[in-house]
Amino acid sequence: MSSPRVQNLKTGSKVAVVGVLTVLLFILVINAMRNPVDVKTHSYSADFTDASGLHPNGDVRFRGKRVGKVTSVELTQGADKSKPLAHVEFTLDSDHTITDTTTLAIKYQNLTGVRYVDVRPGEQDGRRVSHVPTDRTVPSFDITRLFNGLQPVLVTMNAKDINQFSENAIALL
Repeated sequence: MSSPRVQNLKTGSKVAVVGVLTVLLFILVINAMRNPVDVKTHSYSADFTDASGLHPNGDVRFRGKRVGKVTSVELTQGADKSKPLAHVEFTLDSDHTITDTTTLAIKYQNLTGVRYVDVRPGEQDGRRVSHVPTDRTVPSFDITRLFNGLQPVLVTMNAKDINQFSENAIALL
């Protein structure tokens, strides 16, 4: 049997190893979230009718691979001054280009609501552009619209019907 001092040293060294591994993993995760793409990039911009959930340092992805970063998201006035627009500036790997046939979409990256810009190339080659207008962008999905669309159905239901609906939804999930 070993002495209490040896036991304390073993336990302390195990805690220290776990602590060091935790710090290293934390640094790795933070760097993955913050680091820009490590290749030569070009700057682009796009206008979206809704960019909620998209923030600077968000990813720009092409077929699931990170190829750029969002550099800024600003609220601006549209050309007709009737609706505000989200003006998004981002960088993109110089191996990829944005053309007048490219479509950009804001998608969910994970279950916590973090979003990214998805680059969808056009079916045909086009001329290179530096700005994508709203007619070539797909705004972020607004779940409030979905629930507002269910409102007329939910108003006609009584408590028993709502409970049954909830149970069925939970069973489905």
